[in-house]
Amino acid sequence: MDKNTNTYKERQTVVDKGEDIFERWCKDKGYTCNRFGFDPKEENIDGFYNLNVRVRSLPDFVVNGRDREHPVLAHVKGTHRIKDIDINNYSDLQDFFKEKIFLAFCFDDGVFLKTLDEVKEMCKLVEPGYYPEGKKYYPLNLGR
Repeated sequence: MDKNTNTYKERQTVVDKGEDIFERWCKDKGYTCNRFGFDPKEENIDGFYNLNVRVRSLPDFVVNGRDREHPVLAHVKGTHRIKDIDINNYSDLQDFFKEKIFLAFCFDDGVFLKTLDEVKEMCKLVEPGYYPEGKKYYPLNLGR
C-alpha cells in the first residue's frame, strides 16, 4: 500500500515492517538498537503532530556496534522514497547533534544503510515526485 498515490492517512495504516527488519538486521550483526525517536503509529504521545517538526523527525534508533563505544543515530525508511522536508529536518538534527545520521532503507531483500550526505547526493540523480498532499519526494535508486 505504500504508494505515492496514497494520502498520508492511508500510508499510516501500513505496518512499519521496515523497523522490524532493521531490528532483526542489527541483532544478526551483533549490534544493539534502542528506540530513540517517536512512533506516530503507536500514538503514544497525545498531540504528537502539534510538536515541532524537528522533534517529530528525531531518528528512530540509537545503534551500538559490537564495541559499544561509538553509537550512531539511525532513521528507518520502509520505502525507497524520501521527502525533501525530511532531508532538511535530518540535516538540522545532524548539525544539532554533531553526529552523522544514517538512513536505513529496509526491505525484505535487505537493509541499505546510507549516510545523510550519501542520500543528498542520490537525490540529485533522480526526478522528484509529489504525494497527493503536495509534498515533494525523491525516488532513490538503492541498487535493488
